[in-house]
Amino acid sequence: MEKTPKPTPQKLKNPEDVRYRRDQVLSKYQGFKEAARQRREKLEAAKKFQQFKRDASELEAWINEKIHIVSNDSYKDRTNLQVCSTVAQLRGVRAVVRLVQKRTSI
Repeated sequence: MEKTPKPTPQKLKNPEDVRYRRDQVLSKYQGFKEAARQRREKLEAAKKFQQFKRDASELEAWINEKIHIVSNDSYKDRTNLQVCSTVAQLRGVRAVVRLVQKRTSI
């Protein structure tokens, strides 16, 4: 494998050459920093878009699940419910308390 020859460094003979070369290096560095900033912005935008797509996909799955539940009539059957609401439980307890109170007062 052949090695590409390295460019020979410029010989800087006077302060003007040094300043000129310094300005060239700084200019290239600024260009590099600007390109990096633009790339970072594009990556951040792509990240936000991917997060949006993920959230939208999760929301769509949730909506489809709810549509499936609503379109299925089994949710209307009270015997099919696994968890009773707290209000319904309270009503049941109050009814039992009233029944016990009536029987004990007779």
